[in-house]
Amino acid sequence: MDSYVVCSDGIIHTELSREEVLRRLSSAPYFAPSENFSFDALLSDILALRIVSEEEIAASLDRLAPPPDKFISLLIARAENSANSESLAAALAGFFPGSHMARRGSLVVLLLSRKDRAARLYAEFDDAALEALLASHSAFAAVGNASSRRDNMRGAYYLTSRTLELGERLRLGRERLFLFEDYAEYIMIDMCAQNFSDRLGNPDLVSLTHPALIRLFRHDAKHGDNLSDILFHYCINDCSVARTAAATYMHRNTIAAKLTKIRSLLDLDLTDGRLRQRIIVSYQLLRYMEKFRHINIIEQIRPE
Repeated sequence: MDSYVVCSDGIIHTELSREEVLRRLSSAPYFAPSENFSFDALLSDILALRIVSEEEIAASLDRLAPPPDKFISLLIARAENSANSESLAAALAGFFPGSHMARRGSLVVLLLSRKDRAARLYAEFDDAALEALLASHSAFAAVGNASSRRDNMRGAYYLTSRTLELGERLRLGRERLFLFEDYAEYIMIDMCAQNFSDRLGNPDLVSLTHPALIRLFRHDAKHGDNLSDILFHYCINDCSVARTAAATYMHRNTIAAKLTKIRSLLDLDLTDGRLRQRIIVSYQLLRYMEKFRHINIIEQIRPE
């Protein structure tokens, strides 16, 4: 995992080498934890490494009123227009009554807690209502996985904030709420790209992808088609035409025709689960480069 430094304003710097991160941290003066045990102050202490042990963090969390339940996660939101930040914070506080809030620059950070590690935020959680709230404030939000580990909050902040950044640029539809589980692979790709860049001087991941996706990306660029999108959705939907049609909002006859075209271009045995996995990851790699890194894929590959 690449090293990073979190500044006091919540900005995460991942371009630094591990040696530079350690040098900066070792030379930073020590400050005692804040006497104000608000979540805002506590998060600042955690991000600045003023408190690091699970025991210290757990003791500080227990002093919040009310203290969180066994499992905690972070929700990080940001309004597209900073002028909406205050109203967004107030709306989220009303949506999640009893939760603790912190501010890191333009980010609104909520500490969410629950008694179990359920995939959903709460049993009665209304995804559509939160999507509507975010839309009304022209905002986006990311939610990390719940964990009982108190010493994992700094990492949770990094992963959740990165989910927010990736979600804003890579979202497939009009959704504004991004769950870590839906972007975990992209975060791993992001870390891979950073390591690739550190070692080789660029984040070009084309060499890691399956040749079939390169061929489809080249075809789509030349003909204005979307065969790479169709193949991706076909693979993640267990090669079901009906489910692929539903996922892409296209008629199943259209999907069938596009799959016929794909088969004419590629010789792939999609009954092979490992091959489908390679296709899925390769698609995500190329999409990450194109949408997040703004790299022109076609310029990175040679013509056949």
